[in-house]
Amino acid sequence: MKRLSRSTLPFLLPCLLWACEDHVREDLEGHDVSEELDVSEELDDDAQQLDEELQDLEEEHELDQPPTLCVDCACHCADGSILPYGGCFTGPIPEEYLNCSRDCRAECGELCVEPSCSSSCPGSHWLDFAGCPTCACAPPELAFVTHEAHPAEHLSLEVEASTYIGGIDRWVFAFRWRYDDPSSDDEELTFTTTVRIQNLGQFAPSPEPATLFFPEDSLLEIGDALLEGTPPSGLQTNMQAVSGFFSIRLVDGVYQGGLSLRFLPLDGPPAQLEVAGPFEVPVP
Repeated sequence: MKRLSRSTLPFLLPCLLWACEDHVREDLEGHDVSEELDVSEELDDDAQQLDEELQDLEEEHELDQPPTLCVDCACHCADGSILPYGGCFTGPIPEEYLNCSRDCRAECGELCVEPSCSSSCPGSHWLDFAGCPTCACAPPELAFVTHEAHPAEHLSLEVEASTYIGGIDRWVFAFRWRYDDPSSDDEELTFTTTVRIQNLGQFAPSPEPATLFFPEDSLLEIGDALLEGTPPSGLQTNMQAVSGFFSIRLVDGVYQGGLSLRFLPLDGPPAQLEVAGPFEVPVP
Protein backbone atom coordinates (compact mmCIF):
# COMPACT_ATOMS: atom_id res chain seq x y z
CA MET A 1 0.00 0.00 0.00
CA LYS A 2 1.22 3.42 -0.90
CA ARG A 3 1.55 5.72 2.05
CA LEU A 4 0.50 9.37 1.81
CA SER A 5 3.12 11.86 2.46
CA ARG A 6 2.73 14.77 4.82
CA SER A 7 2.79 17.09 1.83
CA THR A 8 -0.47 15.66 0.41
CA LEU A 9 -2.57 15.87 3.63
CA PRO A 10 -3.40 19.55 3.33
CA PHE A 11 -4.89 18.87 -0.09
CA LEU A 12 -6.94 15.81 1.01
CA LEU A 13 -8.41 17.22 4.34
CA PRO A 14 -11.04 19.43 2.66
CA CYS A 15 -12.17 16.48 0.60
CA LEU A 16 -12.57 14.27 3.64
CA LEU A 17 -14.60 16.89 5.48
CA TRP A 18 -16.85 17.35 2.45
CA ALA A 19 -17.45 13.62 2.18
CA CYS A 20 -18.39 13.30 5.89
CA GLU A 21 -20.81 16.20 5.63
CA ASP A 22 -22.55 14.55 2.64
CA HIS A 23 -22.77 11.30 4.56
CA VAL A 24 -24.41 12.93 7.58
CA ARG A 25 -26.80 14.81 5.36
CA GLU A 26 -27.83 11.57 3.65
CA ASP A 27 -28.44 9.92 7.05
CA LEU A 28 -30.61 12.78 8.21
CA GLU A 29 -32.54 12.88 4.99
CA GLY A 30 -33.10 9.14 5.18
CA HIS A 31 -34.38 9.21 8.79
CA ASP A 32 -38.20 9.31 9.16
CA VAL A 33 -38.92 11.76 12.03
CA SER A 34 -42.67 11.31 11.62
CA GLU A 35 -42.36 7.76 12.93
CA GLU A 36 -41.02 9.08 16.24
CA LEU A 37 -43.83 11.64 16.43
CA ASP A 38 -46.39 8.88 15.87
CA VAL A 39 -44.90 6.83 18.70
CA SER A 40 -45.00 9.87 21.02
CA GLU A 41 -48.64 10.49 20.21
CA GLU A 42 -49.46 6.85 20.86
CA LEU A 43 -47.78 7.07 24.29
CA ASP A 44 -49.80 10.21 25.10
CA ASP A 45 -53.02 8.44 24.10
CA ASP A 46 -52.14 5.42 26.25
CA ALA A 47 -51.42 7.64 29.27
CA GLN A 48 -54.72 9.49 28.85
CA GLN A 49 -56.63 6.19 28.56
CA LEU A 50 -54.89 4.90 31.71
CA ASP A 51 -55.88 8.05 33.61
CA GLU A 52 -59.49 7.60 32.54
CA GLU A 53 -59.51 3.97 33.62
CA LEU A 54 -58.04 4.88 37.02
CA GLN A 55 -60.69 7.57 37.48
CA ASP A 56 -63.42 5.06 36.62
CA LEU A 57 -62.01 2.62 39.19
CA GLU A 58 -61.96 5.32 41.88
CA GLU A 59 -65.56 6.24 41.13
CA GLU A 60 -66.62 2.58 41.29
CA HIS A 61 -64.80 2.21 44.64
CA GLU A 62 -66.60 5.24 46.02
CA LEU A 63 -69.90 3.82 44.89
CA ASP A 64 -69.09 0.55 46.69
CA GLN A 65 -68.81 2.46 50.03
CA PRO A 66 -72.28 3.23 51.47
CA PRO A 67 -72.78 6.91 52.29
CA THR A 68 -73.06 8.19 55.88
CA LEU A 69 -76.41 9.83 56.57
CA CYS A 70 -77.39 11.76 59.70
CA VAL A 71 -80.96 11.90 60.96
CA ASP A 72 -82.47 14.30 63.51
CA CYS A 73 -85.77 13.34 65.14
CA ALA A 74 -87.59 14.32 68.32
CA CYS A 75 -90.13 12.94 70.79
CA HIS A 76 -93.04 15.33 71.41
CA CYS A 77 -94.40 14.53 74.86
CA ALA A 78 -97.88 15.18 76.18
CA ASP A 79 -96.57 17.73 78.69
CA GLY A 80 -95.18 19.83 75.85
CA SER A 81 -91.56 18.82 76.27
CA ILE A 82 -89.49 17.96 73.19
CA LEU A 83 -86.81 15.27 73.53
CA PRO A 84 -84.48 15.10 70.49
CA TYR A 85 -82.98 11.85 69.26
CA GLY A 86 -81.09 10.81 66.15
CA GLY A 87 -77.72 9.73 64.88
CA CYS A 88 -75.44 9.13 61.89
CA PHE A 89 -75.57 5.81 60.05
CA THR A 90 -73.42 4.10 57.40
CA GLY A 91 -75.65 1.59 55.74
CA PRO A 92 -79.30 0.80 56.48
CA ILE A 93 -81.05 3.32 58.74
CA PRO A 94 -83.40 1.86 61.40
CA GLU A 95 -87.02 2.60 60.66
CA GLU A 96 -87.57 4.55 63.88
CA TYR A 97 -84.91 6.98 62.68
CA LEU A 98 -85.71 6.87 58.96
CA ASN A 99 -89.36 7.77 59.55
CA CYS A 100 -88.91 9.36 63.00
CA SER A 101 -91.41 6.79 64.23
CA ARG A 102 -89.94 5.84 67.63
CA ASP A 103 -92.37 4.88 70.40
CA CYS A 104 -91.64 7.78 72.73
CA ARG A 105 -93.74 6.70 75.68
CA ALA A 106 -90.69 5.47 77.59
CA GLU A 107 -88.75 8.70 77.00
CA CYS A 108 -91.77 10.79 77.96
CA GLY A 109 -92.41 8.73 81.11
CA GLU A 110 -95.83 7.65 79.88
CA LEU A 111 -95.10 3.97 80.48
CA CYS A 112 -94.72 4.45 84.24
CA VAL A 113 -97.34 2.87 86.43
CA GLU A 114 -98.47 4.99 89.34
CA PRO A 115 -97.55 3.04 92.49
CA SER A 116 -100.13 2.10 95.08
CA CYS A 117 -98.55 3.22 98.35
CA SER A 118 -99.68 2.63 101.91
CA SER A 119 -98.17 5.92 103.14
CA SER A 120 -98.08 9.37 101.63
CA CYS A 121 -95.01 11.59 101.35
CA PRO A 122 -94.97 15.19 102.53
CA GLY A 123 -93.17 16.09 99.30
CA SER A 124 -92.60 14.30 96.01
CA HIS A 125 -91.97 10.60 95.46
CA TRP A 126 -88.47 9.31 94.73
CA LEU A 127 -87.99 8.30 91.08
CA ASP A 128 -86.32 5.02 90.18
CA PHE A 129 -83.54 4.72 87.60
CA ALA A 130 -86.12 4.52 84.80
CA GLY A 131 -87.59 7.85 85.89
CA CYS A 132 -90.79 6.36 87.30
CA PRO A 133 -92.14 7.26 90.76
CA THR A 134 -91.82 4.82 93.66
CA CYS A 135 -93.49 4.72 97.05
CA ALA A 136 -90.32 6.09 98.65
CA CYS A 137 -90.18 9.77 99.56
CA ALA A 138 -87.70 11.83 97.60
CA PRO A 139 -84.76 13.30 99.55
CA PRO A 140 -85.81 16.79 100.68
CA GLU A 141 -83.87 20.02 100.35
CA LEU A 142 -81.46 21.01 103.11
CA ALA A 143 -83.31 22.74 105.94
CA PHE A 144 -82.71 23.82 109.55
CA VAL A 145 -85.64 25.52 111.27
CA THR A 146 -85.63 26.69 114.88
CA HIS A 147 -87.61 29.83 115.64
CA GLU A 148 -87.02 30.72 111.98
CA ALA A 149 -85.92 29.00 108.78
CA HIS A 150 -82.20 29.59 108.37
CA PRO A 151 -80.96 30.39 104.83
CA ALA A 152 -79.83 27.27 102.96
CA GLU A 153 -76.66 28.97 101.71
CA HIS A 154 -75.40 29.10 105.32
CA LEU A 155 -76.27 25.49 106.15
CA SER A 156 -74.22 22.31 105.97
CA LEU A 157 -75.00 18.66 106.71
CA GLU A 158 -72.46 16.00 107.66
CA VAL A 159 -73.18 12.28 107.91
CA GLU A 160 -71.23 9.22 109.02
CA ALA A 161 -72.34 5.64 108.51
CA SER A 162 -71.47 2.66 110.67
CA THR A 163 -72.85 -0.69 111.74
CA TYR A 164 -73.65 -1.91 115.23
CA ILE A 165 -73.20 -5.59 115.99
CA GLY A 166 -74.89 -6.71 119.18
CA GLY A 167 -78.11 -8.28 120.41
CA ILE A 168 -79.85 -6.63 117.45
CA ASP A 169 -77.63 -5.52 114.60
CA ARG A 170 -78.25 -2.03 113.30
CA TRP A 171 -77.30 0.32 110.50
CA VAL A 172 -76.31 3.58 112.15
CA PHE A 173 -76.20 7.08 110.63
CA ALA A 174 -74.93 10.06 112.62
CA PHE A 175 -76.07 13.48 111.34
CA ARG A 176 -74.84 16.98 112.14
CA TRP A 177 -76.53 20.13 110.83
CA ARG A 178 -74.67 23.41 111.14
CA TYR A 179 -75.82 26.98 110.64
CA ASP A 180 -73.26 29.79 110.43
CA ASP A 181 -73.77 33.16 108.77
CA PRO A 182 -70.50 35.15 108.98
CA SER A 183 -72.28 38.34 107.96
CA SER A 184 -74.85 38.12 110.78
CA ASP A 185 -74.58 38.79 114.50
CA ASP A 186 -76.69 35.77 115.40
CA GLU A 187 -75.02 32.77 116.95
CA GLU A 188 -73.75 29.65 115.24
CA LEU A 189 -76.06 26.67 115.75
CA THR A 190 -75.44 22.95 115.47
CA PHE A 191 -77.87 20.07 115.74
CA THR A 192 -76.85 16.44 116.07
CA THR A 193 -78.85 13.23 116.12
CA THR A 194 -78.52 9.56 115.21
CA VAL A 195 -80.75 7.41 113.01
CA ARG A 196 -80.67 3.64 113.50
CA ILE A 197 -82.33 0.88 111.48
CA GLN A 198 -82.76 -2.50 113.12
CA ASN A 199 -81.50 -5.43 111.04
CA LEU A 200 -84.12 -8.07 111.77
CA GLY A 201 -84.22 -9.56 108.26
CA GLN A 202 -87.32 -7.58 107.34
CA PHE A 203 -85.48 -4.74 105.62
CA ALA A 204 -82.05 -4.00 104.18
CA PRO A 205 -80.84 -1.11 102.03
CA SER A 206 -80.90 -2.03 98.33
CA PRO A 207 -80.95 -0.27 94.94
CA GLU A 208 -84.72 -0.08 95.30
CA PRO A 209 -85.45 3.15 97.24
CA ALA A 210 -87.40 2.74 100.47
CA THR A 211 -88.77 5.01 103.15
CA LEU A 212 -89.26 4.33 106.84
CA PHE A 213 -91.59 6.58 108.83
CA PHE A 214 -91.22 7.59 112.45
CA PRO A 215 -92.81 6.52 114.75
CA GLU A 216 -94.95 4.23 112.54
CA ASP A 217 -92.11 1.87 111.50
CA SER A 218 -90.68 0.12 114.54
CA LEU A 219 -87.42 -0.68 112.69
CA LEU A 220 -86.56 3.03 112.62
CA GLU A 221 -85.04 4.49 115.77
CA ILE A 222 -84.12 8.14 116.33
CA GLY A 223 -81.45 8.54 118.97
CA ASP A 224 -80.58 11.39 121.28
CA ALA A 225 -80.67 14.85 119.75
CA LEU A 226 -78.88 17.99 120.90
CA LEU A 227 -79.25 21.61 119.79
CA GLU A 228 -76.22 23.75 120.65
CA GLY A 229 -75.40 27.41 120.28
CA THR A 230 -72.08 29.22 120.48
CA PRO A 231 -71.27 31.65 123.30
CA PRO A 232 -72.35 33.97 124.67
CA SER A 233 -75.67 32.13 124.92
CA GLY A 234 -74.08 28.69 125.30
CA LEU A 235 -77.41 27.16 124.27
CA GLN A 236 -77.75 23.42 124.91
CA THR A 237 -81.14 21.80 124.47
CA ASN A 238 -81.81 18.06 124.52
CA MET A 239 -84.60 17.13 122.14
CA GLN A 240 -86.64 14.11 121.14
CA ALA A 241 -88.05 13.17 117.73
CA VAL A 242 -91.80 13.31 117.27
CA SER A 243 -92.29 12.54 113.58
CA GLY A 244 -90.58 12.31 110.24
CA PHE A 245 -89.24 9.95 107.59
CA PHE A 246 -85.95 8.44 106.48
CA SER A 247 -85.37 7.39 102.84
CA ILE A 248 -82.45 5.26 101.68
CA ARG A 249 -81.11 3.15 98.84
CA LEU A 250 -77.78 1.41 98.23
CA VAL A 251 -76.02 2.10 94.90
CA ASP A 252 -72.49 0.92 94.06
CA GLY A 253 -71.32 0.82 97.66
CA VAL A 254 -72.83 4.20 98.57
CA TYR A 255 -75.85 4.92 100.75
CA GLN A 256 -78.04 7.57 99.14
CA GLY A 257 -81.08 9.09 100.72
CA GLY A 258 -82.64 11.88 102.68
CA LEU A 259 -84.53 12.58 105.87
CA SER A 260 -86.94 15.03 107.37
CA LEU A 261 -87.49 15.05 111.15
CA ARG A 262 -89.32 17.15 113.71
CA PHE A 263 -88.21 17.46 117.35
CA LEU A 264 -89.45 18.93 120.60
CA PRO A 265 -87.36 19.83 123.68
CA LEU A 266 -87.25 17.28 126.46
CA ASP A 267 -87.57 20.11 129.00
CA GLY A 268 -88.84 23.63 128.72
CA PRO A 269 -91.39 25.28 126.45
CA PRO A 270 -92.49 23.30 123.36
CA ALA A 271 -90.36 24.99 120.70
CA GLN A 272 -90.49 22.77 117.64
CA LEU A 273 -87.35 22.17 115.61
CA GLU A 274 -87.26 20.78 112.05
CA VAL A 275 -84.28 19.47 110.12
CA ALA A 276 -84.06 17.95 106.65
CA GLY A 277 -81.65 17.23 103.87
CA PRO A 278 -80.22 14.75 101.34
CA PHE A 279 -77.14 12.65 101.99
CA GLU A 280 -74.61 10.32 100.36
CA VAL A 281 -72.13 8.30 102.38
CA PRO A 282 -69.95 5.28 101.57
CA VAL A 283 -70.82 1.94 103.08
CA PRO A 284 -68.44 1.41 106.03
